[in-house]
Amino acid sequence: MKKLHGYLWMDSDDSETGWAIVAHTCKEAKKIGWNYNASEVGNDGEWTEVSCRWIKDAKIEGLDVGVITDYKQGLKSGIYGYVEGEKCEVCGEEDILRLVNGKCVCSNCEDKGDEHD
Repeated sequence: MKKLHGYLWMDSDDSETGWAIVAHTCKEAKKIGWNYNASEVGNDGEWTEVSCRWIKDAKIEGLDVGVITDYKQGLKSGIYGYVEGEKCEVCGEEDILRLVNGKCVCSNCEDKGDEHD
């Protein structure tokens, strides 16, 4: 069996958002993302516009093939660069989060640095 990889699926090349996917190949990730996107928000674009980018250093050990529906897990895996609308693991505020020292934190807590470690 082929090794699993982490991918960022987007409905177009210029999209800034997408789905974190675990799959064996980019082709498989594109199909998974296409079907998931259709069920969640509908597919307005064309199949030919879909892009899927392999995230070489994604940390996906222990994850199953499919969409990573937990956005924080997608961030912790290294597929997402940030997530919106989730609660900070330090202060609990809902905000845009980035991964800092293994925690999903808001910009306020990120600015405070090691104070919360």
